[in-house]
Amino acid sequence: MGDRVAKDALFDGFADIAKALANGRRAELIDVLAQGERHVEELADEIGQSVANTSSHLRTLAGAGLVLTRRDGNRIYYRLT
Repeated sequence: MGDRVAKDALFDGFADIAKALANGRRAELIDVLAQGERHVEELADEIGQSVANTSSHLRTLAGAGLVLTRRDGNRIYYRLT
């Protein structure tokens, strides 16, 4: 029974990552973040999206465990896990 639970969790995790990357802007954010940590305004400018849309995409990536955040004053910085 334990092996089945572990296997289900593994494949569910793969599916969560695939869903997070199933959007072109999110895939582009991963590419930009591979170059180093950036704050959301920089990322939004880089991919040509609004800060609100970029933040939404970053929340999805964070939910899938692909990015981490840190706060410095009013800015939130993102980096790959």
